[in-house]
Amino acid sequence: MIKEVECYYLLCDSCKKLFIEESGTYSIYLDNVSPFEDAKEEGWIEHEDKHYCPNCYEIDNDDNVIIKERDVRND
Repeated sequence: MIKEVECYYLLCDSCKKLFIEESGTYSIYLDNVSPFEDAKEEGWIEHEDKHYCPNCYEIDNDDNVIIKERDVRND
């Protein structure tokens, strides 16, 4: 039997990159907490209720989060 379940995944709010665990085994989760817990270990951050991959932010000398400008293209 195949059943439908609700699931969660994490996308970067800037570049829309899908978080896939370093081992490449998980990208979909059954709860809405685990994706970010795993992503934090790989450099993702939550800033102002948004999530960013390591390529889309930097931390300045005063420990401020700087979100990098994104190339605007037709998505």
